[in-house]
Amino acid sequence: MSRIADYTIIKSGSFGFGAALVTHTFQINLPDGFHGGSRCILSFNIGGIKGDDDTLKLRVHINGTLVYSYKSSADIHGFSTVQQVVSGGIFNVSGQNEIVFSRASGFGHAKLSDVVMLSQVDTSLMRSVQIDDGGNIFAGGNGVDGDLVLRSKRGSDRIRLDADGANAWMGGNGADGDLVMFRSDGDNKTLAGATVHINGDSGDVRLGANGVNGDLALFPSHVSGISSALSKASIRLDGFNARLTVGGGGGAEVGNSRDGEVYVRGGADKYSRIQLRGSSAEVRAGGGGADGRMLLRSATQENRIRLDAKPARILVGGGSVGQATIHLDGETGEITAKGEVAAASFVAAGTLLDVPDYVLEADYALMSPEELRDFVTREKKLPRLPGAAQVQREGVDLGRFQMQLLEKIEELTLYMLDQHRTIKSLQDRIDALEANPRT
Repeated sequence: MSRIADYTIIKSGSFGFGAALVTHTFQINLPDGFHGGSRCILSFNIGGIKGDDDTLKLRVHINGTLVYSYKSSADIHGFSTVQQVVSGGIFNVSGQNEIVFSRASGFGHAKLSDVVMLSQVDTSLMRSVQIDDGGNIFAGGNGVDGDLVLRSKRGSDRIRLDADGANAWMGGNGADGDLVMFRSDGDNKTLAGATVHINGDSGDVRLGANGVNGDLALFPSHVSGISSALSKASIRLDGFNARLTVGGGGGAEVGNSRDGEVYVRGGADKYSRIQLRGSSAEVRAGGGGADGRMLLRSATQENRIRLDAKPARILVGGGSVGQATIHLDGETGEITAKGEVAAASFVAAGTLLDVPDYVLEADYALMSPEELRDFVTREKKLPRLPGAAQVQREGVDLGRFQMQLLEKIEELTLYMLDQHRTIKSLQDRIDALEANPRT
């Protein structure tokens, strides 16, 4: 059994006795672990005594037992301290206790103050604080929430351990709270030798250094023991390899592995705006009230490739429509490029092309050679084809231009066939004349 000294303040201020008979009664709050069999010391100050030609008789009772008496007819203007040994057996350990100061007789005056009781407490019986023989301190229990508060020399709370909320509070009241941890060979004095540092001022968490690689590992619930291999962690920050691994966590137990996912939230309602999904190997951007966009930048922070969800487009070579050298518009299906476009093959959708098979229809109004000659002489271009000025000004729709050229080829075919008929007719007449020459 371990015992320590404790005290109880019964009355911190002063009280007095005048001409009339007066009684002062105060409650005594016994300290936790009060040992009823031990003696106590009752201490108070007394002074300002004036006998008034009569003897002053004071009595002090605890729970009805007289523990101190005073008798004097002299005048005492100063104060003196009374310390009276009291038997612990007169106290009610589990009930109420009171102390009574009274004047038995006489007309004298007196003033008392600062009533304190010193007592022994048995740490094994203390309800809220226990100190055992192994050097352990226990606070709380038996209806009391244990708190441990460390204060500065000016009385400001700096460190608080709160058993009710299971919280540890550090810092505040003019001080930044830090948590610093060292290896066994650390000096436990300077940050330079620490391997873990949680900085309350900057909000930083620093792990590693001094021969240690900083790792942060989060394990799923099925893993047995926090000391398991890091390969069983489902999320791991690896300071040595500068790597963030999300997912896995099953180790050899593939069935317990987790698909890694990363969500980046934003907006007033904190919707998921960016998702990385390991199960489907997807990168999703947008949603939750925001249109997705992806930017690839150069070393000098210039936007070089831009993907927009709305409007659906891809810009290559710049971050805006005017800067981009290639512009793929998903809304209209148009592709705009500055410079040459090379392709192994090019297929245009047939539903968008006006194939000029109408040229080969019997009712097609083919220009006569004379009309074609006059048009070319006047316009300096073929009919229904853009001229140089129009191409320079508006560019060329390659699909449409190809169909226009096909139209000219089919028209040339008709001219050629007509010419063939004329040539054959003339050849037939020549052959007939040669067969029947005139004499």
